[in-house]
Order: sequence, then C-alpha cells, then structure tokens
Amino acid sequence: MKGKIFGDRYSIEEKIGSGGMAEVYKAFDRILNRTVAVKVLHAQYAGEENFVARFRREAQAAANLNQPNIVNIYDWGAEDDTYFLVMEYLVGRNLKEIIIDKGALGPDQIVDIGKKVASALQSAHKHQIVHRDIKPHNIVITDEGEVKVTDFGIARSSASNVTQTGAILGTAHYLSPEQAKGEDVGSASDIYSLGVVLYEMATGKVPFKSENPVAVALKHIQDEPVPPSEINPLIPAGLERVVMKAMSKNPEDRYQSAFELRDDLSHYSEGPRGYAGTGEESESDRTMVLPNALGESNSKREKKSGPKRARIIGFILILILLFAGTAWATSFFLGRPVQNVVPDLAGKTVPEAKKILDKSELKYEISARVFDSEVDAGKIISQTPVSGKELPTGGIVTLRVSKGTEKVAVPDLSNRFLNDAMRELSQRDLNVGSIQRDYNDTIADDYVISHEPSGEARVEKGTSVKLLVSKGPRPLKVPYLKGKSFGEAKTILDSMGLVAERQEESDEEIAVEQVLRQDPAQGVSILKGETVTVWISKGPVLLSVPSVLGLSEKAAKDELESTGFTVQVKDGISAKDLYGKVVEQRPEDGASVRRGITITIWIGKKAADSD
Repeated sequence: MKGKIFGDRYSIEEKIGSGGMAEVYKAFDRILNRTVAVKVLHAQYAGEENFVARFRREAQAAANLNQPNIVNIYDWGAEDDTYFLVMEYLVGRNLKEIIIDKGALGPDQIVDIGKKVASALQSAHKHQIVHRDIKPHNIVITDEGEVKVTDFGIARSSASNVTQTGAILGTAHYLSPEQAKGEDVGSASDIYSLGVVLYEMATGKVPFKSENPVAVALKHIQDEPVPPSEINPLIPAGLERVVMKAMSKNPEDRYQSAFELRDDLSHYSEGPRGYAGTGEESESDRTMVLPNALGESNSKREKKSGPKRARIIGFILILILLFAGTAWATSFFLGRPVQNVVPDLAGKTVPEAKKILDKSELKYEISARVFDSEVDAGKIISQTPVSGKELPTGGIVTLRVSKGTEKVAVPDLSNRFLNDAMRELSQRDLNVGSIQRDYNDTIADDYVISHEPSGEARVEKGTSVKLLVSKGPRPLKVPYLKGKSFGEAKTILDSMGLVAERQEESDEEIAVEQVLRQDPAQGVSILKGETVTVWISKGPVLLSVPSVLGLSEKAAKDELESTGFTVQVKDGISAKDLYGKVVEQRPEDGASVRRGITITIWIGKKAADSD
C-alpha cells in the first residue's frame, strides 16, 4: 500500500491502525502539503450496496461536523472498488491503551474525558448524526492533551432511511441494549456506550465479558453491571450514579441528551487534564457486524409476550452453548469444570502459544501489546494465570505481548547548534554517538552538517546517532604572487574564492605592472571571501635632470648629487669665458631619468694665449 495514491492527491506512507471495518494509513496530501489519515474500508463492505449507500451519505454528513472534540473529515471517495475517508492526522494514543497501561483512572481524569466526549456527541446529535460505535479505541488523546472522537465510519443519520436489516453494527463490549436487539437506535444509544466507557475508565474493566460477542451482547440486554465502587472503592458515589444512569437498560431512564450527561459530570470535577495514548483493538473490541439473533428490525418486529421472549432467550442460550463447545456445556450442566494446568508461554509467539493452549483446551486473549527492550517483538512477556496454575476447560489465559524495543523518530538536526542537538537527542532517549568535524563553507562552526541515522528515521530507544559537525569554512593559504602581473594574481585569487585588491607603488627593481608585494603574505591562513591586497609596480621613480651649464665644477656636482645622481667630470673644450665651468652635460637638462644614474659634465679648459 505504501506509495499508493488515493484521489490523485493522497500518497500513502505507512499503516497506523486496523479495525474490524477498515485499515488506517498515514498519508501526505500533495495539494495542501499536509499529513492526513486515510481510512480504507475493507473490500467486503465495498461490495454491499446498502453499506456503500449509507457510507456515501453519512461521510458527507460527518464531514460537516465542526467541533473541537470531533476529528475533522476532509474528503472521501472511491478508489479501486473500495471506499476511503480522509481525516485529520492525530499524534497521540487512544483511551484503550491508557486504560491498559494505567488501569482505573482518577475521578478528575474520568470527568474531563467524559465531558469532552459528551460535547462531541452533543454536536453530532444536533446534526442528526448517531455515532453507533463509541468505545475507548475511538477516543484519541493527542500529545497536546486534546480529546478527539474518531471513526464516524459507521455513524448514521437518525433521519436516514438507508438501513441494514438483519445485522447489528458496533462493538460487542460497548453495544447498547437496543443495538444488541437489532432495533433502530438514536442518540440514547451513544449515551449508553459512553456510560460503558466511563465504567471502564472507573474500574479498568468492561462491565460485561464472555467468550464470544453474542454472549456479551446478551449480557447488555439482560444483566446489570457490578457497581464500579465494588471494583474500585475510590470512585465517588456521585460519579458512580452518573455512570449507572448512563448505562440504564431502558433508553428513557438514561440521560436524554449528551448535554445533560456533560452537565451532570461537571458537578464532580472542574479543570481539564491532558493525557496521551495509542493502542490497537483486540479481536473482541473490533467493530463488527453481528448476526441479528437478538432482535429484528422495527419494520418486522411485533411486541413479544413474556413467554415468547423467554423462549427466544432460551434458544439463544442453546446457540451460545453450542458455539462454546461441548466440553464447556457439559461442565456447565454437570458440575465442576475439567481443570487444566496452565502451560508456560513466556517467550513464545502468539501462534505458538495458541497451539500449546489448544492442546490444553484453553484459550487466550491479549491484554496489551507493550514495548519491551528485552523481549523480541511478537513474543509473550508475561501471562495471567502464571504457569502451573489450573483453569477449567475453555478458560482464558491473558497475555502481554511485546512490541519490541520502543522506536522513536530521529529529529532533523541539520544546521542545529551542537549543544541543542545533543539536548534534543537526550530528550528523545537517543544517545550521542561519534562526533566528527569537517569544514563547511555554508554551515557555521559548531553546527550540525548531517547525522546518521538521518532525520525522521525510526530507531530503537537508546540508539546512538553519529554527528558530523562543521568547523566552519576551510581556511585558505595565501599563495605567492610577487612578480606576477595583476591579471595573473587576480585569476589565482578568484579561483580560490578570495578577493584581489589593487594598489600601485613605484619600485626601482620590479618591472611595471608586476606584483612587488602582497598582504597577507604568502602562507598566511585566511577564510574564503577575504581580501588580499597586492601592490603593483609603477616602475622606478624618474627625476628631471637639472641644468648645471655655466656652474663651477663644485657647484654642478653639489646640485646633481643632491638631486640623486652621481657625477662624472671630463675635460671640456677650451673656453676663455667658461674656464672652470660646465660647458656641456649629458643627459641634457630636463631629461627624465632614474635616480642614481651618472650625469656626465664637461668643464671648460683654459684657453691658450694667442700670439
């Protein structure tokens, strides 16, 4: 089923529940980008025209219910010859599992949950919708403490003329007497079923138990329940009166509306409580279609006289005896039942236990499926009675079965601060495994890059999660750039993710347009995106040669040397007026030359005397 698409939008992810009439799956709504629950009806009901007709009508009616304690129904449709409902996805556990885990609940808890369920029923009844299957399995307590009534899958409108003659819809342990008789039911039937739920919360037990659903249904018609206070003395007398009134055999003796029941509960406790739970239905708690042996539809029913009703009940008892088996019937009528030694079933699978119990002419029921880190999933943790005790033929051995080590979802820790990630793992009962560190250009130092197992994987509690943690961006070593052109230096820095900044400077030795120095220097570690400043040579500094013509040798040398040149003196031409003075210089005055070059000057010689 995983990956299947319903209605061209609901993608199935995993199975999350199973009941007598449908399977429930977690799915993703690809249009609204949200998680939903999809209930897929069993194929056997899809083929029943009456059932399908009612399903279509009542799915639409239930979808119109809008009350905080009723699970939202978003959509419905048909796919591959079956029908499906799309509902609000709830994260939590159901009330049945809470009762299995805790036993009897406290009065405040009972009242709080009961009031919220009553509010949900009151809203449904105002819209002429009767739930018909109120039981703890259909009451979900979310992780936020919200109480939600689910599974309006077999609900029907009290105004609907679509019926299913000859069958009883519901769950045997929570049937109202009128349901057990196959009569048409109204809101009073839901009130009775809620009374049974209140009874179970108060005592930790259902009021009537037997080996088969028909016998349980009969008890709802005939037997009075043991008062809750006889099982749990801590239940206040006033609360017990509410429970017993809700469970009155005659609908007229019950509360006449869910509002009245809620109002009566309010006298005993104020202030909401929050719980969480989830559980699977045992076989006897599943919603089922029972043969209408206990009554007829109103369209065919006539009032029965006392003797005739007695004959019917006697006939049903015979059927039950036949159903239960000859050994049980014989022991019932002839005296003490045959005793059988209870075998040791610990560590066995349920099928293995069944084979062993069959040989001992005993039966079993599963009281709970719980997480256990020491017992493999599917194997028996404990049993009641313990091995070695005796039970009559047909007696029941109650089993607690392991669901294996509890699994939890690994949180998505990507880009989470390391300390926060470790705290989150601890809160989910997961361990921190190895912590490796690596450089990462996009994730800051001390933040998680990735982890194994990855986010949303489901693993056993106590599993170690390996973390890969960022050391920040990888440091880069500044390259050696001296002597390269600016274009070459920039290309190198760009390729490393560094920024090149140009500065210019004159230099006597480095050629024009070449790098003469850099900052940071070669080998220094910096981060990607940082700047490297490079100084580009403008070549040597050029000086203008001053004119020293006509100056004395000494004066010329002083002038040129103070400017930065060296001076070479040579004899010049004979000159009467320029004797001892500069008559020529090279380079000539005004020429731009490098500092330090030699300027040659020629000094005039004394002219020869003419005869």
